[in-house]
Amino acid sequence: ATVTPDLRGVAEADARRISGYPDWTVLRGRPTGELAALGSAHRGGVKRIVVDQPASRIAPGGRQRFPYPVGTTIVKTAGPAAAPELIAIMVKVARDGASDGGWDYLEYLRDSPSAPLSLLGGGEGVCTGCHFSAEQAQGTDWVFSTLR
Repeated sequence: ATVTPDLRGVAEADARRISGYPDWTVLRGRPTGELAALGSAHRGGVKRIVVDQPASRIAPGGRQRFPYPVGTTIVKTAGPAAAPELIAIMVKVARDGASDGGWDYLEYLRDSPSAPLSLLGGGEGVCTGCHFSAEQAQGTDWVFSTLR
């Protein structure tokens, strides 16, 4: 059975956007070696990364294609499934050429298992520097993890 995560503190629009994320498609592919250290930018230990697109849409014929479709949402969590200490959200909002990769970025953190999540921030100043590295090194539309 899927655990319903505690999203207290997440803005209502963001909570709606990520509703049901534990059942989304898992991105299992790890970033290339030179990018692995950038994973420490997000708090927490083991991370789970999911995308709201079925594998058949983003990898027709079994081969993942980029860029992601506009409207795609990716969620990275860390910590217990029922009360994640980190929820990072990427939403594809525009096609190629945008200085932020055409993604909106948000990050919520929880100080303790009983505390609500609070918005740390997001956007160009916080997220795009590292995510730009994923695009340059891997060509994976500013996303570190892939399906395989």
